[in-house]
Amino acid sequence: MKTVIDELLADKKAIGRSPRYFVSLRSILGRFATGRESLPMASLALLDVERWLDGKKAAGRATFKVRLSTLFAFAVRRRYRPDDDNPCDALEARRPSGQCPLRSSRCAQIRNGEKRPRTGFLIDDDP
Repeated sequence: MKTVIDELLADKKAIGRSPRYFVSLRSILGRFATGRESLPMASLALLDVERWLDGKKAAGRATFKVRLSTLFAFAVRRRYRPDDDNPCDALEARRPSGQCPLRSSRCAQIRNGEKRPRTGFLIDDDP
C-alpha cells in the first residue's frame, strides 16, 4: 500500500496539484495507511474503508471518502487492483442524524411552514 500511495503523491505533485490539496491527500492517506502499509492494495475491501471512516467525524467524512476514492481509482488504473474495483463506490452516503440536507436558512423556512416562492415561471394569461 505504501508504494501505491507514494506513486499517487508523486503523480499529483508532477501534475501540479495545489499545495493545499497535496497536504490534505498526504495526511488522509497517511492516516488510512497506518498499520496497513505492507498490505497489498488488492487485499483492502469495503469493510476496511467503512470501519476506518466510522471513527471519523461527520464533517470530514466526505473529504476522507473522496481522498480514499482517489487512492483506489489510482490503484485500479495502475493495476494494483482489479478493474472497476473501487470500494469507495459502494459506500453508503451518510448524513449526521437530525441534520437537514439543505442550507440552514432554508431548513428554518421549512420548519416555520414558509412556502418557497416559485421563480422562473412566467405565465401570460392574455391570448
